Amino acid sequence: MFIEKKRKLAEYFGADYETRKFKKFITRKYEGGTQKSSSFILVESFQSPSNQVGLSIFLPQLSQYFNSRVIGYYIQPEKFLAQRRFRELDSLHFLNELRSPEDLEKFEVEGVVIGDLIYDTYLRETNSATVDFRDPDFKRVFSECISIYRDLWDLFLELQITAVCISHCVYQYAISARIATHFEIPAFQVTGEHVYRMSKQNSHAYTEFKYFKRQFQALPLDEQRVGVELAKARLELRFQGQIGVDMPYSTQSAFEVVSEHTWQGFPKDGKLRILVATHDFFDSPHSYGNNFYPDFLIWLDSLGKISELTDYHWFLKTHKDSVADDSEIFSSLLQKYPKFHMLDPRISHHEIIAEGIDLALTVFGTIAMEYPYFGVPVINASENNPHVSFDFSITPRDKNE
Repeated sequence: MFIEKKRKLAEYFGADYETRKFKKFITRKYEGGTQKSSSFILVESFQSPSNQVGLSIFLPQLSQYFNSRVIGYYIQPEKFLAQRRFRELDSLHFLNELRSPEDLEKFEVEGVVIGDLIYDTYLRETNSATVDFRDPDFKRVFSECISIYRDLWDLFLELQITAVCISHCVYQYAISARIATHFEIPAFQVTGEHVYRMSKQNSHAYTEFKYFKRQFQALPLDEQRVGVELAKARLELRFQGQIGVDMPYSTQSAFEVVSEHTWQGFPKDGKLRILVATHDFFDSPHSYGNNFYPDFLIWLDSLGKISELTDYHWFLKTHKDSVADDSEIFSSLLQKYPKFHMLDPRISHHEIIAEGIDLALTVFGTIAMEYPYFGVPVINASENNPHVSFDFSITPRDKNE
């Protein structure tokens, strides 16, 4: 499953003719002093072009700082039947210990937690909304992740590794970083935009929101005022329907000012109206860490059970950028919980707010800062949400609350 290949630093970045001068420029200052070193920086190979730009700046500095050579590694299916069979037997006793999705989240090998990485890898590779321990594909993904872990663990024991660079803090890509932090070796996620350093306490990138309030309060008052005005201007752009405002991954806006559809609005019977802002089932529910529910389908199923005990109106609005077709999943939920009603995805949030929605629910979505701007309360189903430092949305202490 795992192949490691030692490479010169200049060989790591790209292969096209146009970048050769750039590669020579970037590496000539740092290459000479590190090639005889007995220590290594472990780097995930075959990363995106933007990540390679970030690495081209970061890696030479890191290599010089640690006086270490670079090892590029990549993951591929096992070629040898005997080795694959051994890995399957190796993972079998672990599989037998799993009883629930929560067990998988907490799963660890030799003190290294990798269960959430296996969880998200399975959902993404198979376009599944939740885990199924009986699924042959789950057993395959589980076995492959154990194989990756074993090979990486052996590499850490064999070589003197001074640092690790990865592309993601989720999926199987982050296994090397989890092992590194276990051994208290620096681990970094390097992209074209950011560099994050992981630790046992902070195993995920993009979680600096935990410190936002404290950092904001430490700023001079004039900087705070400028920051608030800038934030307001950015939010206004988003509410005007502009795409990708501070969310470069977004391709569609849910705040279109005018949308083409026929909608009669909410029932006018005085009952509480709840909006459930759904998430992409397949795209790493553990991207910020663990939540109150192991995945988005389990969260929705729990809300469905609550809906049956209430006399409220429950409306679901789907995620516009889902990576795969989720229509069958929602059809099943609507049949199972008749109080759930699906809104036309073309309906704008402006219309929903104007119609008088009373409450919105999310796990960790941006709606928790968007709806409160218009006076609508939002409850998060996770402490690992980007707005946890502030009280403009509601973050319970635990699932029971």
